[in-house]
Amino acid sequence: MIEIPILGGHGGNVRKASEKYGIPENEILDFSANINPLGPPEGVYRCLRSNLHQITRYPDPENAELRRALSAHLGVEEDRVLAGNGATEIIFLTIYALKPRRVMVTAPAFSEYARAAWSGGAQVVSYPLREEEGFNLKPFEIIKDLTGVDILFLCNPHNPVSNLIPPEALMTVIEHCRYTGTLVVVDESFLDFVEERRDYTVVPYAARHDHVLVLYSLTKLYALPGLRLGCAVAHRELVARLEACRDPWSVNRLAQLAGVAALQDPAFSDRTRRWLRKEKEFLFRKLQEVPGIRPLHPEVNFILVDLSESGKGASEVTEKMARRGVLVRNCSSFEGLGDRYIRIAVKDRLANERLLQVLSDVL
Repeated sequence: MIEIPILGGHGGNVRKASEKYGIPENEILDFSANINPLGPPEGVYRCLRSNLHQITRYPDPENAELRRALSAHLGVEEDRVLAGNGATEIIFLTIYALKPRRVMVTAPAFSEYARAAWSGGAQVVSYPLREEEGFNLKPFEIIKDLTGVDILFLCNPHNPVSNLIPPEALMTVIEHCRYTGTLVVVDESFLDFVEERRDYTVVPYAARHDHVLVLYSLTKLYALPGLRLGCAVAHRELVARLEACRDPWSVNRLAQLAGVAALQDPAFSDRTRRWLRKEKEFLFRKLQEVPGIRPLHPEVNFILVDLSESGKGASEVTEKMARRGVLVRNCSSFEGLGDRYIRIAVKDRLANERLLQVLSDVL
């Protein structure tokens, strides 16, 4: 366990890439952000078009309609749900409201866990996930270091690795945290892409116990990153504590409406998962055929790729691909990955074939 620097960087900045490389935004293929390429459910577009006039009103500060829809979708009571301006707002809000002294994150991991903790004055320590073990969480190792840790952030499925924590391993850690007094924040932002979602989610547990908080995102599966929309599921007392510290209008009116509309199409997630099963395996198989790289088998809609044997670093590869209008995620900003890995989102077949051609040419 080591104290870590706060690293930054995200994918999805198409505007910046367009300005830097002189390529129109609509001609850029963005594999650096893990968003459903099928787009939002059609009902979301209809809802937004018919409700544009509502931008003249303040949003509902209680997010009542949205919370009802989320509670029904997730199978928990409304007072266990806190809506937010994306899962990231809730990460920062949790730190602000609870004021932890010591926060643990796994490494590599989404940078905003550590950034939020650092911004709140907490000491940030990492638990390294070992490359030689497939970046898998070892529950009986991590629990040895949890004494004195106020908040532990876990990501399931894990970003950027695209693997899953087995339910028994995750529950071993969660149950241990009851005795150390550690709040476990489980980020399930990508779990909607997993066909066996119910086998892995800890949402029902979080609703009943006061030491677990689950982050749920509507921006990934439902392709709403521009609207920013997510929620937390936790015990009612923890939800109330966070609610008391929240900006009352952090979720804008159109996002509230879009979230409800998205959740009214229960078949959408099934269609997405059926499409993803086929396209994910296609892209993984084709990446395996590219000399000098090693893709890690994905559980969700992105693939971590090891460039070690190619003789090229992530910075060089991402730069050369970007100049050709294809953005992939340079993973050097993830603690523990260095300049050896890129992350690639799964897109439609035509886009995936274009990516494979550009990547092969660059290598």
